[in-house]
Amino acid sequence: MNAKPFLLIPLVAALVACGDSDSNLSTSPGASTVSVLITDNLTRDYKDVWVEVYSIKAIDANGQAVVLFEDASGQTHNLSQLVNIGALVNARTVTPGTYTSFEIVLSDEITLTDQTGNTISATFGQGGGSSHTITVNGNLVVDSNQPTTLVLDFDLANFTYDPATNTVTPVVVQKDPDALAQVVATVRGEVQAISGPGQFVVSSMNGGAAITVNLHDNATVTDPANNSVVSDTSILQSGMKVKVSGSYDSDTLAITATSVVIERASAPTVLRHEVEGYVISVTGSVVQLDIEEATFRPGNNVLSIDLGNALFTKGGLTMLAAGQEIEIYGDWDGTSFSAAVVEIEGAARNVGSPSHDDHYAEIEGIVTDVTDQTVTLTVREYEHVSGINAGQSITINRGSAWYKYGDATCLAPDMEIEVKGAFTASAMEAYIIEYDDHSCYGAYGGGEYAEIEGTVTTVTSDTVTLTVHEHEHARGITIGQSVTVDRNDVWYKDGDASCLVPGARVEVEGAYDGTTMDAFTIEFEDGSCHGSFRGDDLPELEGVITAVTADTVTLAVQEYEYVSGISIGQHITVNRNGARYEDGSASCLAPGVRIEVEGTFDGASMQARVIEFEDGGCGYYH
Repeated sequence: MNAKPFLLIPLVAALVACGDSDSNLSTSPGASTVSVLITDNLTRDYKDVWVEVYSIKAIDANGQAVVLFEDASGQTHNLSQLVNIGALVNARTVTPGTYTSFEIVLSDEITLTDQTGNTISATFGQGGGSSHTITVNGNLVVDSNQPTTLVLDFDLANFTYDPATNTVTPVVVQKDPDALAQVVATVRGEVQAISGPGQFVVSSMNGGAAITVNLHDNATVTDPANNSVVSDTSILQSGMKVKVSGSYDSDTLAITATSVVIERASAPTVLRHEVEGYVISVTGSVVQLDIEEATFRPGNNVLSIDLGNALFTKGGLTMLAAGQEIEIYGDWDGTSFSAAVVEIEGAARNVGSPSHDDHYAEIEGIVTDVTDQTVTLTVREYEHVSGINAGQSITINRGSAWYKYGDATCLAPDMEIEVKGAFTASAMEAYIIEYDDHSCYGAYGGGEYAEIEGTVTTVTSDTVTLTVHEHEHARGITIGQSVTVDRNDVWYKDGDASCLVPGARVEVEGAYDGTTMDAFTIEFEDGSCHGSFRGDDLPELEGVITAVTADTVTLAVQEYEYVSGISIGQHITVNRNGARYEDGSASCLAPGVRIEVEGTFDGASMQARVIEFEDGGCGYYH
């Protein structure tokens, strides 16, 4: 399967008991609720970026500050997992007005994990303090009795790390909420009222705004103390402490919940923790988990966790396999994690007695038809399922599906999606539908998703004009047309903004409104811009590894491009120091593994810039 950002069930320790009290909440007439979200701009330098957020304040032009969030223990986030995803930090009722700056207090410690698996424990400042304050200039207008959303973008692509001082200089900006593909939330609080079998109201534990919870069609409500898993509110009671996870709508102050867990008073006095990630291996009941998200800062990116005594809400112990995404709820003592509840993303929930040939399957392919309840897919890849072939047409029942990186309105012919669910004969019951490559244009608000390729004709500080050579998903665009592309907040691939010059050939992904294109990715084509290699095609080799050392790999060449003096079957030594890994990590390098290498060739050996694992050769995927 293709590599993609990680989003299972959001692990935002949102609305948790904090140091502030109800006295900080506004009760003035017309007071409005502000939903505070954080997000991240894409970086390819770091796989993980761990921080703790202590507080967020909004400040008006007179210097008056209101607390939007405060937690003396800190709220942990892996920022690299929030690319174009908004994570709810808090929902707070405040006095109407205009706020022109925002103060964020973080732990001074930041942990970075690069693409080779190396971990760097750095700080934001050199003063030796325990916290670091960032001031963000912006504009937030809070109207009377109107919900408002503040999005703070931790712009990782512009973070800088100085190894000489071991410090990180952060960049945080205010972002348009409409630019987010999805908003996710985890809320801990108390059941205030139960409206019916599929709805209840939760009041957050820090006295924030009350939030309506609507159970998704595939939601589970779990009571670990009684080993109970149900699909409705039947085991909930007013006053119960619960943890709710799902997607969040800041306009209606509502969560569409995929998971609700009852937290009994008999549980430990400290809040239980959660961890999410990809299964690397399974030995008996013990999994090796590559951590992508957690409510604590892990000391190691891989945890060994015994699931033998845990309650599975979706899937089961015998179903576990490498490459699956799972969420585990339990206790963390600082060195080890004790599992209480486990969910395999995309597996059938353990409610009733479902009958399927395969209770967990993954299929990736191209949409050919969409109806009210189904989607037809031409299969490109598949895992954990038998009786399917590439190229086969499969009918997907999507009535109970939860959508990642978009919603149901985005489904259209020619779109690439990944489906997780249960498979029977020639049909599949979808529990998760995930959009690949940002293809859910409806999430971007500025127009329809489009891809165009062409040649740059003019460049300004904010735009680039393109003569179109090819296009896809771009209604109203024709070959040869001149299109203006807004490149503010864009991510550059295989180059940077300095490479934009007349004559450069680029591919642009973004939202097209019929006149201009709002770009979120600009990729330089044909090796035309590779940083310091600008102006030269970057050599590419594909082949099979024959030997591995601490600094190099030896490759038996099977294919090559943009390089001379190499022949098929030749053995090339590749220096891998400083290389970025795609679809895997350095630990996956082994004889027999097939890789693609991009870098520079001096006639004898290659200095790798990128090492990409081919054909699933890394044993597990990201």
